[in-house]
Amino acid sequence: MNRIETSEPTPKATTGTDVLSTDYVVMHGVVLLTCGCGTLGNGWVIWLLAFRVRRNPFCVYVLNLAVADLLFLVCQISVVGSEIIFLVKDTEATEMLQKVKYSAYMMSMSLLVTISLQRCLGVLFPMWYRLHRPQHMSSGVCALLWGLYILVDILMSFLCNKFRDSSQPWCSTLKTIGSVLILGVFTPLMMLSSLVLFVHIRRSSRQWHRRAPRVLMVILASVLVFLVFSVPYVIHWLAKWMKVSRWVENLHVSILRLSMSLSSSANPIIYILAGRKRTQSQPEALGAMLDRALQETCEGSSKETSSIAIRDMVSEAQPPSVTAPVSPALEISLSTRL
Repeated sequence: MNRIETSEPTPKATTGTDVLSTDYVVMHGVVLLTCGCGTLGNGWVIWLLAFRVRRNPFCVYVLNLAVADLLFLVCQISVVGSEIIFLVKDTEATEMLQKVKYSAYMMSMSLLVTISLQRCLGVLFPMWYRLHRPQHMSSGVCALLWGLYILVDILMSFLCNKFRDSSQPWCSTLKTIGSVLILGVFTPLMMLSSLVLFVHIRRSSRQWHRRAPRVLMVILASVLVFLVFSVPYVIHWLAKWMKVSRWVENLHVSILRLSMSLSSSANPIIYILAGRKRTQSQPEALGAMLDRALQETCEGSSKETSSIAIRDMVSEAQPPSVTAPVSPALEISLSTRL
């Protein structure tokens, strides 16, 4: 039976020099370190959003995105650790972890596409979006996506299992559909939405002389980071049609795993950078920074600013008091009486 590939190629055993094996181990050590930091960061985001930070509809997406990234990083640690530390490769357990990891990666990408598209609708059609957006839309979309990828994971477990009797044509069809979704649908949509958000942020800063909401900066940065670190996946997809040496293949597997780990670990850092106060030098609570990063109001719109704006609106609505002009004759008569 032909070998059925999973989402990423399984590294082949290195039979070359010690330098090659040392490079491979060091590269995957960096992957494990990145995954460890990303696991702590996404766990921190999940804990804060679940218990500390006031949640809005956008926070529901961020919470599910952190769960998907955490699931991916845990699977990545398990797969890489079993290969580097325990020298265990190509087992049924590692193959199952590869499929769960691939589904979690696709879930993260789908959530980013959904977040960016919804925010673009809110930017391009603000009144229509506020009036027609369902109340529990974010929870429903997240539940639908989780159910879809759990179903896909179950299908791949039955159709793309090299340790059991599996269907090669169906497995190839599933992998082709996944590649088409990533390269032909999700990536162009993310690029288009990021362009729209960038133009809106620049326009708001120039035309209205105010900073855009921090949440737009968070979405734009998350999408751009994901697109940058998805380049090795595109190279991997194109490299399937070329014959490369074993050293190049192992190097590419290491770079692919590192880039995907960085992509899933970057969002907590983005939240901290976007939520910190630019003028404050003293350290502040992480929950306050996360809350500030996910706020949907424009920067500088505090209570004092809101009260001043309301006061100006009331003063503009009231008719101005007009004082009647006093004639010179009346002024003379009044002065003679006094």
